[in-house]
Amino acid sequence: MRKPILFLVVAVICVLSGILVYFLTQINNQPVHDDSTSLVSDIQPGVGRGSPPSGTDPNADGPWNHRIMEATSADGLTWIKSNFIVSEQASVPDVIVDENGRVRVYYVDYKNGGISVAIFDDSSWIYKKVVGVTPEWVDPDVVLLPTGEYRLYAFYMAPSVEQHEIYSAISTDGVSFQQENEVRYREESITDPDVIRMGDVWRMFVSKGSTTVSLTSTDGLTFTREAELPINGSVTCTIQVEGGYRIYYHSHVPGKGLCIFSAFSQDGENWQIEGIRLEPGGEGTLDHWGVGDPAVVRMPDGTYRMYYKTYIEPNIPNGGVPPPPISGSFSVYFTNSTYRVAPKNTSGWFITGQDADIMLSGINFNNSGGPLLFNHPGGICSDGTHVLLADTWNNRILIWNSPPEDNTPPDVVLGQKDFYSNNPGIGMDELNWPISVTTDGTHVVVADTYNERILVWNTFPTANGQPADLVLSVMWPWGVWTNGTKLAASSTRNGTVLIWNSFPVANYQKADVFLRGDLGTPRHITSDGDCLIVADHNPRVQVSGVSRSVTFFWKTFPTTNDQPYDFYMEDWMMGAFVGQGKLVLLGSSLKIWNSFPTSASDEPDLEIRQDGQTGSARWIFGGDYGGVAYAGGKMYICSGNGNKIVAFEGVPESVRDPDFVIGAPDLSTNTLETNFFITNPVPASDGNSLFVSSDFDRKLYVWRSLPDESGAYPDVVYKLPEAPWDNCLFNGTLILAGRNSVYIWLRLPLNGELPDQVFTGHIGSVELKDLRGVAYDGKYFYLSDKESGKVYVWSGIPTNETEPKYILNVEQATRLSSDGKYLAVAATEAPSFEKVRIFKISDFASNSSGNGLSCVHINLPQDVLLKDGKLFVADTCNNRVLIWNRTENALEGRLPDVILGEENLAELTPEIGRDKLFWPAGICFDGNYLWIGEFKFSGRILRFSPQ
Repeated sequence: MRKPILFLVVAVICVLSGILVYFLTQINNQPVHDDSTSLVSDIQPGVGRGSPPSGTDPNADGPWNHRIMEATSADGLTWIKSNFIVSEQASVPDVIVDENGRVRVYYVDYKNGGISVAIFDDSSWIYKKVVGVTPEWVDPDVVLLPTGEYRLYAFYMAPSVEQHEIYSAISTDGVSFQQENEVRYREESITDPDVIRMGDVWRMFVSKGSTTVSLTSTDGLTFTREAELPINGSVTCTIQVEGGYRIYYHSHVPGKGLCIFSAFSQDGENWQIEGIRLEPGGEGTLDHWGVGDPAVVRMPDGTYRMYYKTYIEPNIPNGGVPPPPISGSFSVYFTNSTYRVAPKNTSGWFITGQDADIMLSGINFNNSGGPLLFNHPGGICSDGTHVLLADTWNNRILIWNSPPEDNTPPDVVLGQKDFYSNNPGIGMDELNWPISVTTDGTHVVVADTYNERILVWNTFPTANGQPADLVLSVMWPWGVWTNGTKLAASSTRNGTVLIWNSFPVANYQKADVFLRGDLGTPRHITSDGDCLIVADHNPRVQVSGVSRSVTFFWKTFPTTNDQPYDFYMEDWMMGAFVGQGKLVLLGSSLKIWNSFPTSASDEPDLEIRQDGQTGSARWIFGGDYGGVAYAGGKMYICSGNGNKIVAFEGVPESVRDPDFVIGAPDLSTNTLETNFFITNPVPASDGNSLFVSSDFDRKLYVWRSLPDESGAYPDVVYKLPEAPWDNCLFNGTLILAGRNSVYIWLRLPLNGELPDQVFTGHIGSVELKDLRGVAYDGKYFYLSDKESGKVYVWSGIPTNETEPKYILNVEQATRLSSDGKYLAVAATEAPSFEKVRIFKISDFASNSSGNGLSCVHINLPQDVLLKDGKLFVADTCNNRVLIWNRTENALEGRLPDVILGEENLAELTPEIGRDKLFWPAGICFDGNYLWIGEFKFSGRILRFSPQ
């Protein structure tokens, strides 16, 4: 892996001439207007790394490579990173709290040119362009005057001028500014003004290389030089605190990189260095390459917020050194599968709401495969006698009336009439993707996630399909827990844990206590009634590891709104209290404490990890699916991605394997794999054979002929060195691409053939970072790199040394498709009308922007397909596939001609019915059949035939 060269930043003047070429092409003075305080965004923040200005070294650092992030603090000294990105392609922030208590972050906005302001309005960020100043104004610092006006100070970055000047502008709303006459201060090589009023004296601190210079003024307009501060740092922010003032600045630390420091002064003249306040994160984190340009504000409640600059990519001279080749190798095995072959030469076309004919990557429509074939079970619980399992993807709850001692089938099923059906529904006896279940032995409570509700059985169910008695409304519930008196549930969508102090007795009864605070997307809940443990996938706290997940601990069960947690541990963990007060939590490992941990540093008494220290470590799976239950002296662990329950006789006191398994023949068998349930399938077909790639499985599945029956196993399975995100098939050439690798078969791999070409790390000077899309139309070869925000276009299939002919800028570019006339790009996480972009190939140029689809709302589309003049879009999180019979119709703003997965554009619910879709994400039309692969929370492959 390449090593970054960490460097001392001197504001943004390191690439002065290049930046000016860009900024001076932007808009000039804009007229002041009076309605700019309207809290409606008029710009979009930058996403990903931007392209440097024309004439600038493409590997140079500058605001195109910067992002602004947030940290919070209770005392201004100890900071917690929230991992929230205010904007990318943004630099040198300043922050104030305005007269309405809103946070305003001003910054150099490379994407939009000039200075912009991000305003936090209660629950959302509003982005507005600052008008009235020219794009040469950079490094903003804004002061709220006693009159209620805003004064903006900025460094005027004029071409080839060493005598730098600080200017100011005035505003009544903080958005529309009027430039003030005269220069506030000038001196060779100064940058980054930082202005604060200290009693009767105004002070401005400016950066001069790695030195900070203090200036004074009596009116805030005319400044004179005072002294150089005794700190080795620059780009400061100064605030008033108890007993004096605190200045924040950045400086380079050997072995750490660019860090943020603070110093304290009682009078603003004599300063004492306090030390490092914020350091870069670990490898793989968003601020790994350095932290700087601190902007700090004290909030009305006495807490602090910091907005700081970090780097999207390291600054590597001359393009750096490509990463080493990937490790690992290909493996191939054959299944000896037999299946009925589909007829060819179909006719007709698709119609809205039609049924699919067959389903792969599953047993069949409305067929679970039986009581002991699970499908990604999400959670497990027990009252000491019964054992309950949330069999999530099968839309059911399985109940054992006594603790199972071996691979014993359950006694009762909820959500279904029998053990073989698995269709979802909205009735009180139906479920749609239930992720968690809890019981006290009398009540049963289920998080019915995609029905946006919690179902409650007031007496323990004894019959299959028994309807629930109560319903509670919760937005995307995930974790549930009860002891029969209290009830707790997580609302993942709202970032909230809800608590009922007494067990609810009425439909839609509101909770009594709401916990928010640092919660982001809270998931599983663990408790014994005296304490509370909440796993959170995207918390608002600093996390040093690659994973952002943590688990919050309350030593006493919360009784008031937003009661603070006592501590948190990194990792996403869920579990149960077992035996004599022991706590067992399952995350990336199985951790056992003999008593409740007292702090984040309280190590478990026993830990069983996934690193192969036991014979079959694959039974440990944390994350989305998992849990722990204890009954009859046995400890049961739900291994969701292992698709089984593993059980210990007693609570293990040493590292060892479980004693028996439920839902699989043995500990090493994963029935997802043996039944060829594919996670994140992406299909490709030439009308004769079917190929399905999976990034999660890191596999390629091959059906030599098109199957004509549900549940047909593939003929050949490839295990790949790297995870393929996308594929394409054109005239006998199959190509897979993902992460930093591309695999190309010039002849279709029907009999275990290895690829003819492999690219790893780079093609020519193009560094392959996070490949998400590939297409080939015989003339051009295309790759999209999400991290770079680019689509690279080569003439023909390239060699290792070939340079691209065109480079297209597409934010969040993922899967690609070309029919030779148009190139379509799924930009999954791009702004609304840019989520699908279509380029006319004959108009290609490196600055081509393409056209977005504005005729229909599209929600996180994972795939697009161009075929025979038609356009297909996988509207993933709207759970539908949209089809335009002419690509031009979509470009002209017309509604789609066909909708699959829903009956109309208003229906959006995910379901696994024959005529429904659940997160469609991969599309292929081979001229005879349309193949659709589902993503993340469903793994079906559906075939639709023309009608």
